[in-house]
Amino acid sequence: MPEGVMNLNLHWYDQATIFDRLNERHISWKVYFGDTPVSLILVHQWEPENAVRHRPMIEFYSDVADTDEFPSFLWIEPSYLPPGANDYHPPHDVFDGEELVASVYNALRANEKVWNSSLLLVLFDEHGGFYDYVAPPKTVPRTTTKTSGALTDWEYVSPPS
Repeated sequence: MPEGVMNLNLHWYDQATIFDRLNERHISWKVYFGDTPVSLILVHQWEPENAVRHRPMIEFYSDVADTDEFPSFLWIEPSYLPPGANDYHPPHDVFDGEELVASVYNALRANEKVWNSSLLLVLFDEHGGFYDYVAPPKTVPRTTTKTSGALTDWEYVSPPS
């Protein structure tokens, strides 16, 4: 993991972004962040009309409860710095990241109108986070039983050696 202050002369991110495209189409958006919005490394985000759309994560929970204030597109950035880091980057605890995802999911589910019109994507960047890099095993259906008159659920079957 890199340490220290970035040299801004080497990292000048002034390319067009999804946020620029949303602005062009007058689509409402916000970035909700935990401790520091890393999306502010994108130069266009420094423009005042974009900078005000970066809001503390606590506002997500009040906005999602108020359908009129909820943006059409939102980006959630976790807390990256300890204490309280809830991203998936090593050496942080992945359970804190799972708790963040669960709290966002549960907040969306709590507002039926928002839930019925939402698509939740959980994205991981290319160099961090934890993921299942092995395909899950195949399953096979159990046989039916007559004890309850219903089909039983699926069970895990070890793949042949």
